[in-house]
Amino acid sequence: MLSGRGDSPQPSADAVALGRSFAPILAGTLADGFDAGAKALASGKTIGESDAILKATFDQGRKAAFDAHAGQAIRDLAPDGTEISDNAKRNALVSLFTGFAKGLRKAK
Repeated sequence: MLSGRGDSPQPSADAVALGRSFAPILAGTLADGFDAGAKALASGKTIGESDAILKATFDQGRKAAFDAHAGQAIRDLAPDGTEISDNAKRNALVSLFTGFAKGLRKAK
């Protein structure tokens, strides 16, 4: 997992795949937010109220979706509420994060 350039970990293929597979789920939660915003507008809410509903719906949905989709992979390396002092675990977590981001960017 290490690149040979110091302690810079390379993203794992599994993390890239995890990020790629999360992209459509994330898009779905954003669509849910827009649906909720549209319903709010249709019911007479203001644009500001509708925007707040859109954002709140998306925020709640993305948090739940991320936890269900990738949360365990993170907890395996860093259980909730803990700090990582071991460099190998820290590098593994860096690799997971960068791979997840790479997967999100590659998703179509």
